[in-house]
Amino acid sequence: MRFLICDDQPEITRIMERYLREYFTRRKLPPPEFAVYQSGEALLTGEADKPPADMAFLDVEMPGISGIHLGARLREKNPRLLVFIVTSFPDHLDEAMEHRVFRYLSKPIDKERLHHNLKAALALLYTLPKRIPVETPKGIVTLEGDDILCVEAKDRKVYVHTAAGTLESVKSLEYWRTILTSPCFYSPHRSYIIHLGCVSRIDKTTVHLSRGEWEMDAYLTMRKYNECRTAYLTYLDGLT
Repeated sequence: MRFLICDDQPEITRIMERYLREYFTRRKLPPPEFAVYQSGEALLTGEADKPPADMAFLDVEMPGISGIHLGARLREKNPRLLVFIVTSFPDHLDEAMEHRVFRYLSKPIDKERLHHNLKAALALLYTLPKRIPVETPKGIVTLEGDDILCVEAKDRKVYVHTAAGTLESVKSLEYWRTILTSPCFYSPHRSYIIHLGCVSRIDKTTVHLSRGEWEMDAYLTMRKYNECRTAYLTYLDGLT
């Protein structure tokens, strides 16, 4: 998970990052990766070749591009991005809503309100609907993202597993890694991508998956056991 923070006041960026880290520390969860910038132009340049971020905390009044227009530009490339506007100027609220800002936070930053809204953002992030086309040798089948329970590479083929059945995909597993970018999905092994919502048990070498009558086991690389466990706990925290 990646968070962006952009404010021309370094003290504000330090406070914001500290408060956000405290949310995850309180819950004994791994913190996201933070990228901190002092201007919108620096953010756009710095993020040009980076993986998509999940949330952005942007000041409105900055030299150059404003936080609201910065958020709009970021969302053009990454519609899933949740944008928080942080400002001392409440008169920008209407404009922020027009650009589908997720939350509007006032300075000085209220830590408890920030944590409350962060929890809501995580819940939304983990439940974002997304229709995904699966190109098979016989044609294209469109699935809801939540219906994809596991993608498996086996015998030089790639299979998309759902509770209703299995589809053979003509795309590579690497392609699926770029498509299934939601924190709902995790790769416990180079041959698997799993939906954390169907995890029933995690052993040292296996992730057991189930939904209804459907069951499947996915390999877990031993060195990724702790990472897999924390990814699963973070997923659960986003739902509660």
